[in-house]
Amino acid sequence: MKLKIAMAFIAAASGAAYAADLYPEADMTTTPEAAATTTAYIEVCFRPAHGHPDTRGSMLFDLEDYSGWTAESAILNIDVFYQSGCGLPTSFHTYAAIEGWDESWTSGHLDHGSVNWGTFTLGDIDWYQLDITDLVNAWLSGSVPNFGLVFESIDSNQAEHRFYSVNASSEAVRPYLTLTFPETLTQHSWAGIKAAL
Repeated sequence: MKLKIAMAFIAAASGAAYAADLYPEADMTTTPEAAATTTAYIEVCFRPAHGHPDTRGSMLFDLEDYSGWTAESAILNIDVFYQSGCGLPTSFHTYAAIEGWDESWTSGHLDHGSVNWGTFTLGDIDWYQLDITDLVNAWLSGSVPNFGLVFESIDSNQAEHRFYSVNASSEAVRPYLTLTFPETLTQHSWAGIKAAL
């Protein structure tokens, strides 16, 4: 253990980057009226002309160990496994949730802020990397409370896409957030060092 901690400090002094991968603490899909679904996937879609309601995805990450740090990058990795048969893409905005929740949530959509922290488009079945660095740094600095994020379709003509959730049976397909920090001694806390071991 002492050796590992010493190596962490050496890496910090050398200026090497430090990265961490985090699974969501919770994630879910919501619809306007129904209870949230905590299935093995998250769905984002809004196409009422074809009978599909406004479904939104939400994710929550525990970032307590990195509070006060500033990330060089924060990339959300998701594995899209289903695309609507119409072949159309799905574009969505990313908002910060403004109320507490977990996977026992039984209401409709989460309330969220008005700031769009990123617009992304899903097309073919594949892994996607979503850059949410600005939102994560807002959480880490405390300027935005961390109640997780909400993916909401940009309009009412967005086809259905599904990607695996943290509840997927295979760990290999679960979403994860890759955080990259500059290694500086002033940025290290004991909690952060222990989390890296």
